[in-house]
This record gives sequence, C-alpha cells and structure tokens, in this order.
Amino acid sequence: MTNEEKTFIDVISAYISAKELNAAFDGIDFSELIKLSEIHKLTPLLYSVLKKNEAHLPDGVGEYLKKRSMVLGARVISQTDAYLKLLSSLNEIGLYPITVKGIVIRSLYPEPWVRPSSDEDLYINKEEKEKYETALINLGFKKRVQNDEDDTVSAFCSDTSGLHLEVHTFLFPRFPSINEKMNALFEKSFERAVFTTAENQSIKTLCPTDHLIFLILHSFKHFIYCGFGIRQIADLAVFARHYRDEIDSDRVVSALKKVSALGFFDALLKICKEYFDIGKDELGFAAYEPKDCNTENLINDVMSGGIYGNSDIVRVHSSTITLSAADGKSTGALSALFPPYSIMKNRYSYVGKCPVLLPVSWVQRIITYIFGKNKGADNASQSLEIGAKRLAMLKQYGVISGGKK
Repeated sequence: MTNEEKTFIDVISAYISAKELNAAFDGIDFSELIKLSEIHKLTPLLYSVLKKNEAHLPDGVGEYLKKRSMVLGARVISQTDAYLKLLSSLNEIGLYPITVKGIVIRSLYPEPWVRPSSDEDLYINKEEKEKYETALINLGFKKRVQNDEDDTVSAFCSDTSGLHLEVHTFLFPRFPSINEKMNALFEKSFERAVFTTAENQSIKTLCPTDHLIFLILHSFKHFIYCGFGIRQIADLAVFARHYRDEIDSDRVVSALKKVSALGFFDALLKICKEYFDIGKDELGFAAYEPKDCNTENLINDVMSGGIYGNSDIVRVHSSTITLSAADGKSTGALSALFPPYSIMKNRYSYVGKCPVLLPVSWVQRIITYIFGKNKGADNASQSLEIGAKRLAMLKQYGVISGGKK
C-alpha cells in the first residue's frame, strides 16, 4: 500500500473508534488522499477527522474539504429526510418495506452525514411488486430505464427530492449461480424482520443476524465481480460491534459456509483487527476461530478498486474472468474476450432480448477494449492481469476450487 492509503485507513480507524488520529502527515500527497476519499465515498469522514489537525494541513486543503463535505453532507441530510417521508407515506397505505444498508448503517456512525449513500435499498415481497411500483409512481417517483435484464431489482428516482431508490425482490441478482444460494439464506428474513430507529423514526429492517450476513455477502458479491472498498469493511465493523450481543454468530458462520464465503469472512476479520484494531470478540465472534490467512493482496485490491471495485474500466472488464469462475465456467483469456451469454445478457440488454446477437456484443466489447476510455492503453492485457490476480484470491479464500476452504 501507498503511504496515502495507509493514512486513509488510519483516518477511518480513528473515526469509527473515536480515537485520536495517530498518523504523520510528512510526505503525504493530499491530492491522492482526497482522491481516495472520493472513490471510496468518504470525503466528509476525512474532513471530520482532519479538521482537528487543520494546522498541519497544506494551504487550501482544509477549505476544499470543508466545502466539498458541506455539499455531500447536505445531500445526505436531504436524502434522509426525503426517505423517511417516503417510508411514512408507504406505511400509511399498509406497505412496510425492509430497508437494508443505507440509512440503517449510517445511523450507527457518530455523524451519519459523513457516510453518503447514492441511493436507498428496499427489500420487498415479490408478490407486492406491483403495489410498490404503483405507490411510488403515485408519490411522484419515476421508474428508471435499466441497462441489464436483472428482474430482481427496479430503480426509481424523484425529480423533486433527488432521492434514488432500488427496490429488490431478491437481495442478490440471479447471476452468477452462487447468488441463488445466497438468496436462499434469506427465505425466512421477512418473518425475522425487526424495527429499528433512525433519526427518531421507526424503520423496518433485517434482524441483526440477517443484516450482518447480508453485509458480508454484499461485499462478497462485489468481491467476485470486480472488487469492493474499505467503506464496506468499516460498515461491517460498525454494525457488528453495535449489535454484537444480538447476533447469532453460529448462524452467521453456518450461512457463510453454505456459499463458500467463510474464507472471505476470515480475511475480513483479520483486516478489521490489523487495520482498525477491532478484534473478533468486539464483533461478536469470541467463540469462532478463523483460519489464518494472508490479506496483503486483498487489502491492496480493496484500496485500489474504489467503493465497488469499479474505479476504472479495466477493472470492470476483468470481472468476466472472476464471474465465469464463480459460475463454474472457463477462466482464461477467451472467457475475458468472449464471455458466455449468461454474463453478456446482463451487460448488453439487446443480448437478453435476442440471444442470437451474442457475437455482436463480443465485437462491441472488443472495440471498447481498444478504443475505450483509456484510449491507447492495452486494456485487454491489463484486464487479464487484474483478472488473474483476483482469480487467485478467489482460490485462496476457497470461493472456487484450488484454494483452502
């Protein structure tokens, strides 16, 4: 890791544990530090910590962070207000969606405004999908056109409030096939749902054990795709520490084992301990003994990929290798350049509607490699290199065969 990445992790650790920042700023490139805060969507958190050390900051840095954080923080406050009003309106007509992540997680941070969310996620019974769509449209929301054929989620936005929603009938998309096993873990989640309080309002959400399993598997899903960021690990640590006395650690371990995610969880526990100084006992897993593992490649991948591993188009393209592997398909160069229909239908909507156009999507993909955003760069070879490294991690953590389970 770079010095800036190490400092950024120190900042997050100091914030979530309410400790003094123990980091030297000598030799730190603050433009890189700010860039990290942007791709990991934690600029207000960076400002909240650094403003206490403003005397040690270069000219202009504190003022920039203040202005940027005020804009992002105001957006969070506005979004929160709009979402709570929406929930009240839905409750009045007898609809009680399960809220996941978003407002539930940021309400556990010392200052909720430091953790921006791009949207709010609602989990609903699929039998009520039409009721929700009608209600949202009547409340002024517009259904957004989506580029893929994933029928498990619908996106809505309000031009008035700027609030963006994702309404899920399943917590994970149908592809790759491992997601079906992950969804099966939540078949009884509606029966176990609970109410929590955020901003003095009652909100229906997953029970603490289900929510923690979901947070881990949400990161796991993105890990298989093209990566996940340090904020997701911070969310996990903040949530598990808060609810440690209510979480059934045995059920968490059992669930993760069923979907080959236990090795991945062991790595997350080690990262929490090594980088946030939050041990497994503090997270509610005192009786669990994780297997020791090397997390150097994982933490480097976490820091370079941004919040969802999509910091650049090269990483996104590399996901075909890991997605194919997770689905039991080929993992070589051909799979990167010519992914199967199961992947391409989710990338190019016309393939889902007309499978015979699969070869056309391959040509479009290759053209994007050559003439894409990183024009002049060898995107294909870079994607293959990143994909190979990430494939090795899938094996290392027992997600696919070839590593320790």
